[in-house]
Amino acid sequence: MVSGEESDEFERWLDSEYETPANRALEKVVSNQRLTVNDWQVLIKFLAAQDVRTPARLYEHLKRSRESLQEALENTLQVLKEKLECDEKIDGANLKVTNQTASLLPLRVTTESSSGEKEVTIKAETYIGRGTWLFSIRHLLENTFKVLLNHKWTIVKPAKGFKWFTSDNPVVKLNFTNSQNYDLKGGWGNPKGNIFSQSVPNMQCLSR
Repeated sequence: MVSGEESDEFERWLDSEYETPANRALEKVVSNQRLTVNDWQVLIKFLAAQDVRTPARLYEHLKRSRESLQEALENTLQVLKEKLECDEKIDGANLKVTNQTASLLPLRVTTESSSGEKEVTIKAETYIGRGTWLFSIRHLLENTFKVLLNHKWTIVKPAKGFKWFTSDNPVVKLNFTNSQNYDLKGGWGNPKGNIFSQSVPNMQCLSR
């Protein structure tokens, strides 16, 4: 939100950093041209951007945040308390959020003190919703996605007369041991998992 109105800044960032750069690499895939290392990196970033923006990932984020965000805030405040007790100087007047990703997190920090008291209460407040989700998406795409570069990637076509399956989820993450033991709860960097993405019609981007 900017000045109380919905902003498309985040969508424009996704387009400029992930979607538009992928167009050339996708054209090379369609025309069977050889992909460079940079092409693969661009495609993997594009795949990651598709994966983190689904309703399923939003649900996962909300569930995980309800379970862990309170504890994370309490741990952070405890670390701050210990630093202050050790007389580490923290110049609050000069504290600025210079990281654009961090600025997405809806966080308010306030202090409370009584007249004549040496102790100060520091309070941190946030809420779980669109802001925390956008923060999570940007953090994943700028940092965590790098584990995907360690996967072995290939692009495959179906046999003549066949087509690949389609899914509402643009990126499918499979844990597969055998035909009786598998699930779709895989993740990035899982050494025994497979990732499928049909970013190009009738082609599969596959990792293992």
